[in-house]
Amino acid sequence: MTSSASTPQFLAPVDIKLNSSNYRKWFTTARIVLLGMDLLGYVDGTSPQPSTPDASWTLADRCTMTIICQFCEIDVRMEIGYLPTAHAMWQHFGHMFEHSSSAHQYVILQDFTHIQQRERSVKEYDSDLQSLWR
Repeated sequence: MTSSASTPQFLAPVDIKLNSSNYRKWFTTARIVLLGMDLLGYVDGTSPQPSTPDASWTLADRCTMTIICQFCEIDVRMEIGYLPTAHAMWQHFGHMFEHSSSAHQYVILQDFTHIQQRERSVKEYDSDLQSLWR
């Protein structure tokens, strides 16, 4: 995003908010929304902060930060409110949820062990398996 004319003037609808147990689902949703709004580069580092940020970059980054906050439960939002950029927020979530200890790996293994189709459709069951795998 290079001009303020292309900065989204609306907020995306939120159907999932990040909490302590839904990072994978949240990440997928937030990534798609930011990609669709042409803001993904502000979180993944492909639109890095220039050495002297111009008004256009700053506005787009603040818009991205707002969307990220909109996609978080209040307790999670309180953990990122001090961070200066959308990229810093995104990295914080990665460190907090992705790069976790062996306890997290154990939980995933337990989820794999106990997952069952039951009354769900094959598509829903497969989606849950794929989500665990990722």
